[in-house]
Amino acid sequence: EILDNQISPLDSRVDMMNEVVKAAENKAAQAEKWSQFSNATWYQHFNRRLSADHINLLETEWRKRLSVPISRATLGYMANRACETENQLDGRLATSIEDILLRTLVARAVKGQQIDVLEIGTLFGVGAAVMFDALANHYERIHFTLLDPLEGYYNSSQSDILTGQPINERTLRRNLKRAGMSEDQFTLIKNLSTELEAIEAASARQYDVLVIDADHSYAGVKTDFENYAQYVKLGGYIIFDDYSSPDWPDVQAYVDSELADVDYISLVGSAWRTCVYRVVKAPSSARKSAAKPRTRKVAADQKANPPLAE
Repeated sequence: EILDNQISPLDSRVDMMNEVVKAAENKAAQAEKWSQFSNATWYQHFNRRLSADHINLLETEWRKRLSVPISRATLGYMANRACETENQLDGRLATSIEDILLRTLVARAVKGQQIDVLEIGTLFGVGAAVMFDALANHYERIHFTLLDPLEGYYNSSQSDILTGQPINERTLRRNLKRAGMSEDQFTLIKNLSTELEAIEAASARQYDVLVIDADHSYAGVKTDFENYAQYVKLGGYIIFDDYSSPDWPDVQAYVDSELADVDYISLVGSAWRTCVYRVVKAPSSARKSAAKPRTRKVAADQKANPPLAE
């Protein structure tokens, strides 16, 4: 009887703990259910979940190639920030989470206290905003030059086919302001990249990172490289977006067939939809003077091949 009196309270405590555990499991199940629910699946075509495989590749391969500190926790934090930033802005980020992370890590590889980025093809500016957010605490001075005709290409009544949001200067500036970018931290060049006005405006600076993400035709990628790579600093990076994408085969076709013979750049590597080169020789006056802007045929090609990615 004494033993039964001792066991009875223990049984009650066990039953109580089981109820607590069961309640906690139910709450966790509900939280997991809602964490997986997102209306973005109706319009979002790009992956937003950073996987263990993505992290492993960035840790084992790109940490060495870029000489940047990378940890699983840091990558998870960056991915979470990128998604949160996108959710606060109008429009969308037209690339995957692993690709915008890689693009940002390339920028983080730039040494020094300041960084200049030239992005050709910015759409809503979400990609630039995500990069800015990730770089802001690592550099004393940041400047983005964003080259995109916006409503000069997409007419004023035209909206993004997926989100229905207008592609115009107002949307872009609103997004950059929301991301914390001040007016003196970016320059907007509202032209086709093939126009002389755009090339002349972009030539006012030298860049640490060049993102080529506009006309995805063979001629378009070739023209953007030939017109703008000359303004990338020694040690700077050139990023080709949508490399190896089955939707845009001309990007890889141009990069693989022609860049191997360019002696002032070296391949850093490629992964997912991104290919990265580095400028390994100082810009020469001979090369710059020999580079004639290509402007005519490609302008027509850009009209025939609207850029969908940032």
